[in-house]
Parts: sequence; C-alpha cells; structure tokens
Amino acid sequence: MHHETLTSLRDALAAQGVTRVRVIHADPHGRPRSKDYPLSSLPDLAGGIGYCEASLVEGLDGEPLMDAPHPGGIGLPDTHAVPDATTARQVPWDPQTAWILADVVDPGHVPSGLCVRSLLKAELARLQALGYRAVSASEPEFYLLEPGSGPTVGRYSPGVGLAYTSGWAADPDGVIRAMQDACVAMGLGVTAAHREVSPGQFELNLDHGDTLDATDRVFLFEEVVRETAGRNGLRANFMGKPFADAEGSSHHIHISLWTDTGNAFAQPEGGLSALGRAFAAGLIAHAQGLTALACPTINSFKRLANANIGLAPLQADMGGDDRTAYLRVPPQNGDATRVELRIGDASANPYLLLTAALAAGRDGIERGLELGDPVALPQDLGAALDALEADTIIAGALGERMMRTVVDVKRRELHRFARVVTEWEWTEYADHV
Repeated sequence: MHHETLTSLRDALAAQGVTRVRVIHADPHGRPRSKDYPLSSLPDLAGGIGYCEASLVEGLDGEPLMDAPHPGGIGLPDTHAVPDATTARQVPWDPQTAWILADVVDPGHVPSGLCVRSLLKAELARLQALGYRAVSASEPEFYLLEPGSGPTVGRYSPGVGLAYTSGWAADPDGVIRAMQDACVAMGLGVTAAHREVSPGQFELNLDHGDTLDATDRVFLFEEVVRETAGRNGLRANFMGKPFADAEGSSHHIHISLWTDTGNAFAQPEGGLSALGRAFAAGLIAHAQGLTALACPTINSFKRLANANIGLAPLQADMGGDDRTAYLRVPPQNGDATRVELRIGDASANPYLLLTAALAAGRDGIERGLELGDPVALPQDLGAALDALEADTIIAGALGERMMRTVVDVKRRELHRFARVVTEWEWTEYADHV
C-alpha cells in the first residue's frame, strides 16, 4: 500500500514539474539527515532508505559513539528512513525538487528508538489515550551573520533599537522577506517576521496546529532559514548565546490540550483551567530534567546565566503575562488559552523538546499536581544531564536508546570542552599568575 501511495505522489509531483526528491529526517540534535533521489525512484523507497545507524549517535563534532550498545560498537549496522507521503513539499527556490520527511525504522518497520519523530508520535498517542489532542506553536529566534566565525563576525542588519520592526532598516537586503516568502510557499504556516532585540537577530513565528504537524514545520523552517541565508551569502546561527553582549536566541513553545468540546485549558472566567494548571505544574515539577533537552549545549547555559534584559528564566515558575517567567500565560482567553514554555533555546531539537514537555505536562495531569514554589534550574549542562537521568517520566518518554544517546553524546561534549584552553583563560591568567 505504501508503494502505491508513493507511486501516486510521484505522479502528482511530476505534474508539478518536480524531477528530484529529498528525503529528510532529524537526528537527535535536530539536524537534517537527507538523501536526494530522482523522482522516478520514489515508489522504490517504500521499504526505506538505508543509513549507517551511527549517523544518529554522532556528537556535534561529527564523531559517533563507538562503544556498545551504540551502533558504533556493534558493527555499524544500517537503519532505514521511510518517506511519509503526507509531508511532501515543493521547494520554491528550486521547483524541480520536493522535500519529504521520513520516519526512521528498525527491521520489520518497527519505529526506531533513535527516531525523534516517532518518539513524539508515541507521546501524542499517550495523551490521546487520556482524551486529549495537543496543539502547539513555535517561536524560533536566530542570528544572521556575515561569512566567518567568532564573536567579532559581522551581523546582518547591525543597527540598534530595531526590536519588533520590519522594512528596509531591519532587513536591508530583503533576506528575511525571502525566508518568509519561501516558508509561505512551502506551507510551513509562518506568520509574523521581524527583527529581534539584538543586532543581527530575527524571529519568524509559526502558526499553531496539531503538534506533530507543528513540529515538522518548525524543523523544516530551520532548514529553509539556513538554505536561504546561504543563498544570500550569510550564515544562520541557532546557538543559544552566540554573543556575550547580546541577547540569546530562544525557542519558545505555546501549548494547549484540546478535547472534542474545545480547548481544555480554557475556562469561562479566563485564565487557566484546573487541567491547564495541572499541566503547568507538571512542566515545573520536571523542569530540571527538561532543561537538558531545552538547553542542550554548554553554550546554552550562558543564555540562562546572562540574559541581558531578563528574557530567559532564572527559575522554573509560572507568571501571568510575564516574559521573565519559565511559564508565561498569555492574556488571550477562550480557544487561544495556552501556556508558553520559555526555557528552550534555538539549539534545541524541537521533536525532543515537545516530547519531553508533553510528557511532563501529562504527568502533572495524571498525578493531579498543583502549582507550588518555584524550582531551581540547573546551572550547567552536567547538572541538567544528572536531572534528566533521574527523571523517570521524561526518560520513559524518550526510551532507553534515545536517553543513552543523548546522555553519552553530551557527557562526551563536556569532556571535550574541559580539555580546551579558551581565550578568556589567556586574558585572565597569562600575565597575572
């Protein structure tokens, strides 16, 4: 049946002038892994596209984990990515190409424990079993930089005082407009686009929707941003805190749960319903473990510790319409009632962030948690990983394979960083000790 579906998709795409398909899946870091095929091959991909499974256990340095039980330690076996025909999108700047998302599977087409998209699907199924449908929306931020690297690299649109602006001053070469146009043409649900607080920083909002679709869209959005930046001689930067003198880049997510009768977080008098408050209490109760996925790099914690104007939370708490809080409750009521989780930064994998957040909120509902005192957030990646390993709810949602991969890759990242002598150390110590 899947072969027939892909055959129909091949014919439909051919009628639109497509000659090539790119099949894409996200690795645990949220980076795209992909292969390009001639459109004529699409039906033959029904059984899956082979990848060396070690590609899903790489660090950001490109080195895979090479000890058992990871793939690198058991002979570097294959895994397979199966295209999801419902996700095909024609690329506006390259209309002969279509992008298609894939799910990673083990033999027998069983969802792989290293497939971030399948983990999110499983958590959504747990919520569905309780009678809820999750709706979410993302607000990813990023910097656009000139070619080069380092803290002195030039920034696109370097002026100050341009927060919440658009037009020539904020986007002199029309790069953000091109990104917005491309996202709209691809059906990614992008709405507002504007300059952010710091020079070179931008935000494009994505419309709310069923969480799997919303998360697919933000994953593809980030790839569109990178490709559009590159085609304009720029680099898109999704670090949590790329510059010491500027604001970090966040990835805020808005979440609500729905039943057949409407938004289950809403109540007639406004504010959050009891169910919404229990969900929020779960997000706070699991904040420490959740932080390891929301702030997944060593650099991430410089955003939390050094928010120039207080736009990153210092503790896990819930405010009202408060942008300094871990959980913000926007002022809209009725169907727009929601919580905004503000801990995540731009380097977070959106699939893992949503999986963990929904698992935390589900636990709050199942245990009937009530809002209490604020919870201290981890101060570094090591402490966050300790909390993640101790959090049985989030660990259960991620599964053993993903948990081991995330923890082992990130602990190795910490080990590598501990051996680096930084420029700060030279400035601080070279002539003074």
